[in-house]
Amino acid sequence: GKEADPLYKFLKSSKGGFLGDSIKWNFTKFLVDREGKVVDRYAPTTSPLSIEKDIKKLLNKYKDQGLEVLAFPCNQFGGQEPGSNEEIQEFACTRFKAEYPVFSK
Repeated sequence: GKEADPLYKFLKSSKGGFLGDSIKWNFTKFLVDREGKVVDRYAPTTSPLSIEKDIKKLLNKYKDQGLEVLAFPCNQFGGQEPGSNEEIQEFACTRFKAEYPVFSK
């Protein structure tokens, strides 16, 4: 809508969704390369785990040029990260083998 952030407007115009512009606001996820080009767009319900392979592919392509992935867990959007900081670290770093910094909520 009119109040949408300019960054969201740019991302949405770069990679349209299945429903076009009929949805005015949601929690769409975008994967953006180091040049600012949208690589892919994901539904709000797409789990972070299912996006990981795309993130790793992009990271491998650009890591020698300084690209880093930073994880900022939060529980504000649909209860996606209900665990404690210790539980999140355990899952992401030990069981999931995250190769990037995972910050506290």
